[in-house]
Amino acid sequence: MSITNGTFDTDLSGWTPSGNGNYDVIWDTGRARLRVYQCSNAYLEQTFIIDINTISFDYETATDNWSELPKWQLIIGGTTIIDENIATGRGTTVFGTKTIDTSAYVGQTAIIRFSIIQSWACANYDHANTYLYIDNVGPGIVATNIVPNHMTCTSPCDITIDVTWENLGTISRSFYPAIVINGVRTPFVLPEVLTQIDPGTPLTKSFLLPGLTGGTYNICPDPK
Repeated sequence: MSITNGTFDTDLSGWTPSGNGNYDVIWDTGRARLRVYQCSNAYLEQTFIIDINTISFDYETATDNWSELPKWQLIIGGTTIIDENIATGRGTTVFGTKTIDTSAYVGQTAIIRFSIIQSWACANYDHANTYLYIDNVGPGIVATNIVPNHMTCTSPCDITIDVTWENLGTISRSFYPAIVINGVRTPFVLPEVLTQIDPGTPLTKSFLLPGLTGGTYNICPDPK
């Protein structure tokens, strides 16, 4: 089976919350919310069978002061395949979208786990609440075509590209586009949040990349 209730429309059904210390894991207005205070831990996880080539999720972190460590893991067959921290800032909010390639693991049983764990500095007792919000856990949003994808220009130059996303799943959602220019991932280079209003249908959008220096450009979809 695929991920259950990845959009958290009304509750956390299908997911297992846990933790210790001063923490809570709750449904919060269409998202899952994990919270810890100082040296505490909170977890939210689900076991599922991978049946899609990419998995994506939206995240937001918020902190009142110094923070503990939001992170996420993908565990397959008892082996931790991914163990990554999720970005935070002191007394601020950070948000984004993460997409990973799971094509090599289709058909296997996996655990996806979101957590906030205590940091090495929590014993200083100057930490406050740390929050992690999760939403839209499911099929990844990956650009499948860019036109043109190879061009040469003189400095300065402006390039207009058409980007197409397919396999958008069966839900409407917003996501932050990113592309790869000459082998370098350029997150959020496309200056807006896209909203997929017709689920299951390819979405094409034109973007202007202004003020590029002269040279040859190879532009590819972002695979992550």
